[in-house]
Amino acid sequence: EAGISSPPAAAGDGVQPGGATAPESWITVFSADDPTSVAIPADGKAEVMEDEDGKFLRVHSGAVGSEVRFDVGVGILERIAGRHVVFDILARSVEGDETEISVACDFGALGQCDRKRYRVGHERGDYLFEMDVPKARPTAAGAIAVNSDIEGNGRSVDILGIRVSVAK
Repeated sequence: EAGISSPPAAAGDGVQPGGATAPESWITVFSADDPTSVAIPADGKAEVMEDEDGKFLRVHSGAVGSEVRFDVGVGILERIAGRHVVFDILARSVEGDETEISVACDFGALGQCDRKRYRVGHERGDYLFEMDVPKARPTAAGAIAVNSDIEGNGRSVDILGIRVSVAK
């Protein structure tokens, strides 16, 4: 499990924008314009909202720490299979309420990523992590799971987008 970090890089395994392994182009995994690819736990909440910066999804994990899951489609998995990639979760906490989130991924035949932890403040931040994706044929969609408050204090987090890029 990675340590707690703040933007722009994840502890020990993040990539800073403009760094030696900076992404070439981003593939959208999640946008609040299309929230249909989000699975919300029975005791969780998710609501599309909009402010001066645009649309976002305010997510609230369940009381027992259940995670909100964002689908990663088979087409995206096919594009990243066998590559070194960078994921970027664009997020912020609800105003005045910093939170600590966890992020994990399960890509089926393409493996999983270790759980990451990030301290998210109210300023929009890029929460990055990188991984080597095995070269395999995906048989189903994968998912990125976000727990909005691993401390269990009932905090929410705004997800402005999730994207992935093949690193140089």
